[in-house]
Amino acid sequence: MQALIQQMIADSMEMEYGTDLIQRECVLSEIPNAASVLIGMRRTGKTCRMFQRIRELVASGVDRQRILYLNFEDERIGAVDAEFLTAIDEAYFRGYPPPEGSASFFFFDEIQYVNGWERFVRRLLDRRDVRMFLSGSSSKLLSSEVATSMRGRAIETHIHPYSFAEFLAARAIAIPEEPDKVGRQQRTRIEHALMDYLRVGGFPAAQGLPEREWRQLLQGYVNTVVLRDIVERHGLTGIAVLRYLTRRLMSASASHFSVSKFYNELKSQGMKCGKDTLHDYLQHLEDAFLFSGMFLDTPSERRRMVNPRKMYAADQGLVCACVPPGGSWGVGHALENAVHTELQRRGYAPNYGITRNGYEIDFVITPPNGQHRTAIQVCADLSDPATLAREVRALADAEPDTNLLLLTTFKEGEIEESGRRIPMLPAWKWFLLPPRASEAP
Repeated sequence: MQALIQQMIADSMEMEYGTDLIQRECVLSEIPNAASVLIGMRRTGKTCRMFQRIRELVASGVDRQRILYLNFEDERIGAVDAEFLTAIDEAYFRGYPPPEGSASFFFFDEIQYVNGWERFVRRLLDRRDVRMFLSGSSSKLLSSEVATSMRGRAIETHIHPYSFAEFLAARAIAIPEEPDKVGRQQRTRIEHALMDYLRVGGFPAAQGLPEREWRQLLQGYVNTVVLRDIVERHGLTGIAVLRYLTRRLMSASASHFSVSKFYNELKSQGMKCGKDTLHDYLQHLEDAFLFSGMFLDTPSERRRMVNPRKMYAADQGLVCACVPPGGSWGVGHALENAVHTELQRRGYAPNYGITRNGYEIDFVITPPNGQHRTAIQVCADLSDPATLAREVRALADAEPDTNLLLLTTFKEGEIEESGRRIPMLPAWKWFLLPPRASEAP
């Protein structure tokens, strides 16, 4: 084992840290004496963001030998515990003793594979000579148990697939400094890219692939999450229902989902599975960041729990790759899914709304101060007058003092309804505008 550790440390010192990678927008959460933890679904770019931070440190003057990167998904490691981490720590400082008063930076990728990692990290943070950056593909990294054992000394950054701006950068498409001042030619290019984004999605490795390879890649991501992050981690045996649930959630992404209705659907097909088990499966899928649920916007906890949640895939590209064409999933659902992910990327915990007259609003977001909430309706195609009337009617019925926003694919303007001003914004512009300007016009 010592020989393996020495080899891993030596390999780390020789690594090139992706100078050609797309610059990620997300800011890492870093506070003194706490580990910075990057979480998110597999292949969203957590390692890339670590490499980006390493490059930033080196550019700021940090000695390269003061930085150690290790990936614990390395097949050579196998099942290990905190003693393995302790051996790494000791071997590293023996080989690269630090100058007096200097700090070392440990980047540990997929740390959840090491049993007892949190105790090791807390001990190193107590020493104050190491800064810790950790990543993992399960939100169990920051469950209540781990948070208790870390004593509040971990702060998370959720890494999502590419934003639309990052998607444009990956395709070498110029991002306008002022989206409000874009000429016809550039706007057409961006609008075309938006339609690609709604189909291909934002997973870094999926960019530029032919149709067949793109579809196989994203389907493989889903299978890996189900098998490795759920079945293996939780020791599940009969997985037919889990796979069926995954397919069902994909096809119902950006729609309401009820465990009770799904339970009855299983019964009608002769598949046996208890409701408690279904709730566990759903939680596992969310823990692995494959899906995210959204509650009804209400101060009543009872209403939140009795109303069905709306479920969204981690990225619209996953649904496009996994759901056969010709069904209910289309551009409208893909746009809504992309907006949901973008709201999460911006730090919101969006809910859906039901107005006093029973109309549904796609998203209701609340700023940290609790004031000037925004109700957002998403509709890709407003060419049908009945569709436009339905979307506008719901927004006009929102609570007073709520900012209103109607997102579509291409149209821009303003609508007056029941004495209320409703801005209409093309989605590409909303994706590229600063959050304050795009969420509270």
